[in-house]
Amino acid sequence: MRMQDICKISGFTKRNIHYYIKEGLLSPVSDEQNGYYDFSEEEVKRLALIRLFRSAGLSISVIRSILNTPDSTGLYLNQHIKELQKEQKHLEGILNAMNDLFERLPVNTDIDKLYNLGVQIHIPEIQAYTENDSFDANDKLQVNRILWVHFLPEPPLTEYQEFLWQKLNHLTNIQYNENCQKISQFLHTLSITDIDRLFKKKDKHINYVASLDQEGCLQYAEEMKNRIHSFTKNDENIDAWKRYYSLYIYPEIQIYDSEICSIMLEISPLFVNYCNNIHIACERVYDWLTEASEGKDLETLLLKLLEDKIDLIHSQHGELELLANFPQLILGADW
Repeated sequence: MRMQDICKISGFTKRNIHYYIKEGLLSPVSDEQNGYYDFSEEEVKRLALIRLFRSAGLSISVIRSILNTPDSTGLYLNQHIKELQKEQKHLEGILNAMNDLFERLPVNTDIDKLYNLGVQIHIPEIQAYTENDSFDANDKLQVNRILWVHFLPEPPLTEYQEFLWQKLNHLTNIQYNENCQKISQFLHTLSITDIDRLFKKKDKHINYVASLDQEGCLQYAEEMKNRIHSFTKNDENIDAWKRYYSLYIYPEIQIYDSEICSIMLEISPLFVNYCNNIHIACERVYDWLTEASEGKDLETLLLKLLEDKIDLIHSQHGELELLANFPQLILGADW
């Protein structure tokens, strides 16, 4: 459909549409002969979502990230809800303060009387997110999405898959509530760019590993050795690992290494392939670290550099996998 049609359907002006195209929220096909845009049904849906999210107060950059990475929607909405709740609390404080002042006003007032009343009124400030903020149902749901959404099959899920998904959510929150709280705290420290990168790179990496054949797994193991060796030569990597270990790395690995994963194995063929290939590659790397001379030297160096922020005995697969890809998945470097 042409520009005039999309404007009529969406209620946006041409200027609005051109702005959203420029900002990367819309990607209509451009006719090479006349330069006119041809809008699809997806653009109509995107414009409806843009109107919804703009009305809710989300920024253009957040909306762009949501439209380009829909799986990240929950995290952005949860953050926005938290901000709205803080604003609501702030506005309630202002309303209470103004009502208090109004009720105390004498019939006849002057600057002195108004000043004496005013100094007794307290306007609360908007509080930033802290680790002591409540861990609510939205946070729990969002952590589950962060942990598992990359592995879920394309919707709609079957009735049995939906049952297993609800069971997985419940058990994750019940058995690993403390871990989920730590992961939630970590997520609240991320910027929009960090969130977008985390989703895209994790999704890309999972699909890459899951697609490997036997030979590819062995080759990936060799890549992991080289990457872990490079990891030890970068102080930024080491400092960041120590900083995120207790807050994100270890809590996530504990959940992935638990019996809960057996539920996801029933839901997702992708998760089956990913786990099998990670097992093959990490077993090979671990054997090299504990048996080969060069590997033993690297293991000793890792234990020295990371001190108590590494546990290759109990969570070898998860930590080796993340060590090899930490700069890319967490710090945003390129592979």
